[in-house]
Amino acid sequence: MTITDPFRHPGGDLLIFIWVRGPKSVLIGCFSLTQSGLSFRFVGSVGSIIVKCKDLRVIQLDIPGMEECLNIASSIETDEWRLSKVNKDFTVCPSYPPLVAVPKNIDDDTLKKVAAFRHGGRFPVLSYYHKKNGMVMMRAGQPLTGTNGRRCKEDEKLINATLRPGKRGYIIDTRTINVAQQAKARGGGFESEGNYPQWRRIHKAIDR
Repeated sequence: MTITDPFRHPGGDLLIFIWVRGPKSVLIGCFSLTQSGLSFRFVGSVGSIIVKCKDLRVIQLDIPGMEECLNIASSIETDEWRLSKVNKDFTVCPSYPPLVAVPKNIDDDTLKKVAAFRHGGRFPVLSYYHKKNGMVMMRAGQPLTGTNGRRCKEDEKLINATLRPGKRGYIIDTRTINVAQQAKARGGGFESEGNYPQWRRIHKAIDR
């Protein structure tokens, strides 16, 4: 048994999965995505899509084959965000999953350039999305600015793509300012205010 790609109801708020059983297709799920959550998990060659519905149901779809799971998951997107397969073989970032959420107007080539500018290839990806107000939280590795103040236009474009017109954002650096400054000597660093003028950097050290 396999699952075909989902499709949306003309109203825009329904996601329908079709279970294919031989020559016949049987509807196995029809539920509202309004106020729902999505997550993805891969174990070996089996992928799982977990859907949290507005009526508090949690539906887990186990799909044999990573490629099939990625194909299905990639069709579940919003107006501002998309699911990228840029890391499906783990070559861009070995510590990220095969599927990541990124701004819809940022292509995969740009993501690869940003990854080369971030420690461990950890380019900024979506970690949290507030459905009602559209506010988001991203996560990323430190930028590799070094002592020469290296910059990456693609990185600046990606981060600014998360802001709505006229809005400003905060970069929360989980190191002390001294540790962040010392990282420059090792090729690391932080986002400078000159290159990221729409962002305010705040240092909030956490225990490691």
